[in-house]
Order: sequence, then structure tokens, then C-alpha cells
Amino acid sequence: KNTKISTNLPNVISGIDTLYYFYESNNLYDEFFINMLQQLEDNKKRFDSQNISYENRDLKITVHNQLFEFNGKSQGFYWFSHLDNFLSVGFKESSKNRELHNIQIQFNAIGIYTLGIKTLLRYADDIFKNISTGYKPVTRADLNIFVQTDLSWLNKDMFVSRKRNYTTHTKEVSSKYRLQTLYIGKAPFLLRLYDKQEELKKSPKKEMMHTYFSQHGFNLQDEVFNIEF
Repeated sequence: KNTKISTNLPNVISGIDTLYYFYESNNLYDEFFINMLQQLEDNKKRFDSQNISYENRDLKITVHNQLFEFNGKSQGFYWFSHLDNFLSVGFKESSKNRELHNIQIQFNAIGIYTLGIKTLLRYADDIFKNISTGYKPVTRADLNIFVQTDLSWLNKDMFVSRKRNYTTHTKEVSSKYRLQTLYIGKAPFLLRLYDKQEELKKSPKKEMMHTYFSQHGFNLQDEVFNIEF
């Protein structure tokens, strides 16, 4: 019982890196949707009346006293970004494409790493509580763990399947004999392992993520890899 067990393990941060889900709309949604379209139209008329050109992001709406910028229309949804860029939301007409819910949510990195998933969920619930039932089926969740260590020595040949019959789906992205990204599997369930420090070199999220890592005791001069499902 006096045996000492080594605890020399790398520093890690685990969580959810990406989250997409729907809200089930309630009986107030149709009225909200008409009001949303009217807000967009009023914005356009204001610019047109003064002969001022505008882009999508210049058109804004309010939802439960929160300001959102218009991103454009895609696959039947009118997409907006929260002014703080914590999340994006899509609204569609309830009579169209009835196989999908009417309110689609995507959490953005700045929201996840500034507020955290639990706080961001409560934040979103409060914004959309007047037009939703509270039921929110998840469509995508990226589970991840940041590791303060060098995993560039890994390669695709180190991964095998225990199934008797299988097809291998792997992809490596490397430079100068150093692994940058490794993909194992295929959509909709995929393992992605990559050099986070390398990714952040040209990323607008670099300062935010470095602050996040510092708050969790990471040494910014050392390697950081992300393992993500």
C-alpha cells in the first residue's frame, strides 16, 4: 500500500466544442415570424428612403430585447447572428418543410469559450422562451479534449477496427514529416485529432483561445492538441 503511482499526465480540458440544435416552436411563433419579416422590411425601407446602400449585416432585428444581425437566407431559413456573436439562429416559415423544426441554433466558439456551454444554454433558453416549448433536439455535438502534449508522432496505421468486416476511413494532413491533422472514421461520427497551436496561427480566435488556455493552466509555449469526436 506504500507503492507510489505516477500521476505525470498532461494537462487537459474537456467539453463540447460545437453544438447545433433545434427549438420546437410554440403557438406564438407564426406571429413572431411575421414580425421578424416586417422588421427586416422596415430596415430595408429606411436605407432605401435615404438612398443608402446596405449589406445583410446592416439589417437587424430584436428577439426578446436582444439584437441580431441578418446573415442571409439559406435552405429556407433566415439566418441571424447575435450581436455579441455568441450564437447564430435560423427561422423558417412554419408551413414549409414541416419535417424540420422552425428554429435552428448554432453556438459559436466565442459564446462557448466565453460563457461555457451550460451558461450559454440558459442564455439561449431565455432569449427564445416566448416562441418555443423548451424542447430542443440536438443535431450535432462535437465532444473534445484539449491536451497539453505533442501527439504529432501518431499516424493512421496505429488505429484498427475490432469489427470482423470493415472499411478503413482515414486521412492524414502533415507537413515536414510532422502530423497536423488525423481523421479516423466518416460522417456522421468522425474522430479528428489535430495540432491546435498550428491551427490558431492564422485564426481570428487565437487571442480568445490563448486566454482560455491560460485560465486553465496551459503553458502557451508548449504543444496543444485537440482530440475531437
